[in-house]
Amino acid sequence: MTSPKLKPQIHKQVPAKVTAYVDEGIKELVEKLNSYKGVWTSESCEGDSDECVLITIHYGEVGKTKYQKIAQLANELAVVLEDVFSARIVMEWQGAFKRYPFINLFLSKVDINNAIKALNACEEKLYLYRNTDRNKGCKSILC
Repeated sequence: MTSPKLKPQIHKQVPAKVTAYVDEGIKELVEKLNSYKGVWTSESCEGDSDECVLITIHYGEVGKTKYQKIAQLANELAVVLEDVFSARIVMEWQGAFKRYPFINLFLSKVDINNAIKALNACEEKLYLYRNTDRNKGCKSILC
């Protein structure tokens, strides 16, 4: 008697608001990033005293994000966080996400509150950025 072959089921994934445990020192920043439509974080660490904060950021549906959209998000984060001295935004392809890019945001622990303030004030900054000749008509992800 042969066993029936089971076909792997691929179910459509949709975003859900869930409670996730994150390091206390970056909770507000992680929540702020996850509050933007289509933006979600998969990994975060507040680092030890001599290490920097790391937050891994994704945009859109798993496995369907085009690199142009994640690049737009990275660019917007760079504009919004330009006054946060230690902020470093890196777009990567690696591991299980090799075919789909993501962003790693790095910053020092002393700049966590500055990053939150910058994100809270992003609307005006992105409005000015989008209305330069080069970026006219751009639709923002963050605001």
